Amino acid sequence: MSKKFSLKRSEIIKSEKEFEKIISKGKAMNAHPFKLIYLKSELEDQKQPVVKIAISVPKKKVKLAVDRNYIKRLFREVYRINKHLLADYAVANKFKFNLLFIFTGKQIEVDFNIFTTKIILLLQRLQSTNESRKGSAHTAS
Repeated sequence: MSKKFSLKRSEIIKSEKEFEKIISKGKAMNAHPFKLIYLKSELEDQKQPVVKIAISVPKKKVKLAVDRNYIKRLFREVYRINKHLLADYAVANKFKFNLLFIFTGKQIEVDFNIFTTKIILLLQRLQSTNESRKGSAHTAS
């Protein structure tokens, strides 16, 4: 898959049903200042995006709307540049991922380099978690 550094509208989760499904059935992992809740499923339609994301910055953690919007904008930029890490894996294995990133830090910690490091870490951890499960399922048979 060629690297496309864009984040289309169809790759963003907006539906309340999808949010509820991710929260109720998803699995979680942490890399401070983010918590990732993900839901993996089989890819049925090749036309739909393989990875869809949502970003949440709670008002309890970041009081000012300007700061919340800045954090979301920064996150989208970092994710847009690094999304190929998970998208290539998902296409190769015919998976579809719905990801919900929740910012758990304080607004003081906002830094592009930290965001980049943590998001890459989460995407790689998500990929390795699914590879290890796939490998253990094959050995159990």
